[in-house]
Amino acid sequence: LLKSGACFGEVSLLIDTKRMATCRAMDYCELYALTRADLEELLDRFPENRFSVAASALAPLLRSDTVCPALRGISEEDAERLARRMAQQPVEIIDGAVLCDSRTGNPPVSAFLIKSGQVAAEGPDETPEPVLDMEDLRCVGLVELLAGVAPLHTVRE
Repeated sequence: LLKSGACFGEVSLLIDTKRMATCRAMDYCELYALTRADLEELLDRFPENRFSVAASALAPLLRSDTVCPALRGISEEDAERLARRMAQQPVEIIDGAVLCDSRTGNPPVSAFLIKSGQVAAEGPDETPEPVLDMEDLRCVGLVELLAGVAPLHTVRE
């Protein structure tokens, strides 16, 4: 239950992704709203803040059991440290690109937090139909990265 002073919706607004929860007023509320247009105008005026805003949005996602269950229990400080590194190196992938390949047998060198777009995972037998279809915000390849083992699925956008 959120109460006076709580903020919600900021992660989806900051990184322009699907909402992670539905919020409903339980009684009469007065709220302050920040629109995407106002946020973009502010970041255009102060572009040096774009990096810290992105890192602030990523840190709670890294601690989310839904988004990154492999990082369950990570400290707030460690999540912020990882988020700052990730925000410094955003990755844009073209349609059809392979993100991690189970066929090589090599451990992955990166894990990915999907901000937008669709990513599909193909089974070890390279079935053409995806066995996973991740449209929501998700972390891909983190378990294999942490364990230092080859991915079980080939993941492509």
